[in-house]
Amino acid sequence: MFRNPDKDKRKNRDQIQKQVNKESTCTAPGCNAPISTYRGPNADKLCRLCMLTQREYGGMGRGDRPHTMGKGIYCEICGYAPGDDPKIIEAAAGDPVKLNRHIRSQLERHHIDGNHLNNDPENLQTVCLKDHRIITIKEEHYVKTVNC
Repeated sequence: MFRNPDKDKRKNRDQIQKQVNKESTCTAPGCNAPISTYRGPNADKLCRLCMLTQREYGGMGRGDRPHTMGKGIYCEICGYAPGDDPKIIEAAAGDPVKLNRHIRSQLERHHIDGNHLNNDPENLQTVCLKDHRIITIKEEHYVKTVNC
């Protein structure tokens, strides 16, 4: 079951004050908002808006993988939308959690420049599995470079 954000409780005053003193900001790419004042999954790393885009709340992102936080619901190359795929809808059998899981499993975040450390939002693209494999092989993103 997805988390109900209305049931998330606020952190206590001391926790919030520590965050303010440390000037803690969200770890999601492109987001520098202050860390959430609410408890919940990855509340120590993410702002409230980014928390709500996580899979626990029905979104596509994973808090432990910040580059996934902006993941879309369709392939930006071919337009494939797993949420509209009759086979995926049938496999989910009306369960929104399973549907979300199926959608997430069919889409990935592609690092356009091939550098997995570059999580700049301009360098990330939501793509289907097929297109991601084609790009990876075509552009040889799997080849490790050695610094001399």
